[in-house]
Amino acid sequence: MTQEADVAPLDIEFRILGPIRIAVAGQPLTIASTNQRVVLAMLLLDAGQAVPISRLIDAVWDDDPPTTARNGLQLCVSQLRKRFVKAGAGHVVVTHPVGYLIREPKESLDMRRFQEHVKTASAISRTRPSEAVGHYRAGLSLWHGDAVSDLSSCAVQPAAMRLNEGRLTAQEMCLDLELQLGRHAQVVGELTELVARYQFRERFRKQLMLALCRSGRQAEALDVYRRWRELNREELGLDPSSELRELHQAIINGDHSLALPRQPVKGTAASTRPPAEVHPSARPGSSEAGAIPVPRQLPLAVTGFVGRGALVAQLKRRLVPPADKAEELVKLVVLTGRGGMGKTALAVHVGHSVADEFPDGQLYAEVGDQGGSWRDQGQILGGWLRAAGIPASAIPEGLGDRAAMYRSWLAGKRVLVVLDEVTEQYDVTPLLPGTPGCAVIVTSRSRMVHLTGADRLSVGPLGEPSASDLLSWLIGRGRADSEPDGVRDLVEFCGGIPLALRIAGSKLAERPHWKVEQLRTRLADERRRLDELDLGGTNVRATLAFAYRGLTSQLRHLLRRLSLLETTDFPAWAAATAMDVDLKTAEDMLAELVSAQLLDVRVANDGTPRYNMENLVLIFLREASARDEPQMDRREVLRC
Repeated sequence: MTQEADVAPLDIEFRILGPIRIAVAGQPLTIASTNQRVVLAMLLLDAGQAVPISRLIDAVWDDDPPTTARNGLQLCVSQLRKRFVKAGAGHVVVTHPVGYLIREPKESLDMRRFQEHVKTASAISRTRPSEAVGHYRAGLSLWHGDAVSDLSSCAVQPAAMRLNEGRLTAQEMCLDLELQLGRHAQVVGELTELVARYQFRERFRKQLMLALCRSGRQAEALDVYRRWRELNREELGLDPSSELRELHQAIINGDHSLALPRQPVKGTAASTRPPAEVHPSARPGSSEAGAIPVPRQLPLAVTGFVGRGALVAQLKRRLVPPADKAEELVKLVVLTGRGGMGKTALAVHVGHSVADEFPDGQLYAEVGDQGGSWRDQGQILGGWLRAAGIPASAIPEGLGDRAAMYRSWLAGKRVLVVLDEVTEQYDVTPLLPGTPGCAVIVTSRSRMVHLTGADRLSVGPLGEPSASDLLSWLIGRGRADSEPDGVRDLVEFCGGIPLALRIAGSKLAERPHWKVEQLRTRLADERRRLDELDLGGTNVRATLAFAYRGLTSQLRHLLRRLSLLETTDFPAWAAATAMDVDLKTAEDMLAELVSAQLLDVRVANDGTPRYNMENLVLIFLREASARDEPQMDRREVLRC
């Protein structure tokens, strides 16, 4: 080793648990050269060990080095050394017989500090769990994103991935201890975000289910399992693990083994047994055994809920009016909007926020699905009555008798009912409360759902600021801020539709090496836009197809013809000309398309209605025209 190795570096700090950051004597040191940062990352990832020259060459040139690579590496290292010396850090990069190594003072590298915290936490977790959580949290607080997230070198990424995996494992261990210590309510939010970000990390889902169950939110815990089972089957063709299936069944059965164990004397090894290994024990207080259950069936709230401030406020006012304005009626609100607009997310978000106003429970039922089928009213009522604690043997068979028992149970109670995806033909009357004090939220894709006394709120696309906020939440604020024009274009291409935005944002989140510009370029091509707005079978095309299939053949034909117009904004007479019908007939047809959420309508300055077709709808309909009527005479349509 050369003499330079004997000169100790001064006050210096290296951070690689996120983008690479360097500080000398508290002042940031910027290394602009990508090659120098790659070399530095390789040396820091193997801190304290010499990195062979061959590995550094492969890292800098991604396994395709030029013939002058060795000289180029020497020049790169020389320039890197000069940067450190000039900053007052001394000789940080030193020569070794096999290559180079980096000299960093103790505690100067965040990776080492993280590993020390995790090592200590692991050693004391069985005897001092609370202290162990403190060490895990201290280590995890050192992270500011994925390890060396600003470098995409093929040689750097494997080591970075090992660090990232270590971080996730530490989070899992920490959360296990937190659950054991009775902090289930405090970790629900964190676990919700982790499940959304790491969709195939089953242990986070198990922890979230347990946390929700212990927080009295069993319905949400079961919904976490349902979503995981669907995702697993769609993406991998597999069922959840036997461990998760057993937890799911235990929640359904109300198994006492899921309750928190009695805390043993502080310091004993038994105090750190993992939750799954705890011997079944009763909850403290024998009176709970005979308590009447309070149903809490709202699904898990959507993470990253943004915007909708006015709609949220309106919905809350209608569900919980001021005391001096409260009417002696059941509050009934219908949220309408095309699939993918976020009706369910809005209903569930507001439902959770007003849950305290309905202390006797919250009931939820997904009435319809994208296949066009719907659940039997009697089946829904049976599930609700069982959730209310009524034995299955006491529940009558007939729909009318079940509805009567349901309304009797609701009498004098304050319960919120959420009916999701109600179709135009579905009769919700048996599911509605009959006495004041309760409230109902109905979501529907059709404006034709008729409910006497209902307030109606339309859920449309997000505005540009809210849509940009959603994308920023999904891909990271720093990444979004670095390409603001690209984010604005994505919002435009997605039409502000939450489903489209979430698909686009999730694609970028799963591809951290992509620039926003890459996805922007793909979506800019209208011929492939709907193909790109697909992630794991969840796609915008399916929601449009659902609305399209529900139309008569005449209305589908009108839409295909309208898609060939040279404008997306047109008067009623344009539809009359396109279909060769009188104006009144055209107006009636257009009204049905507005109700189906495939057209929007506004009143122009001259008082006449103007109809508008969203861009994604237009693209879908042009696909349908090319498929179903390839010989349609465009000139005949365009004459209007």
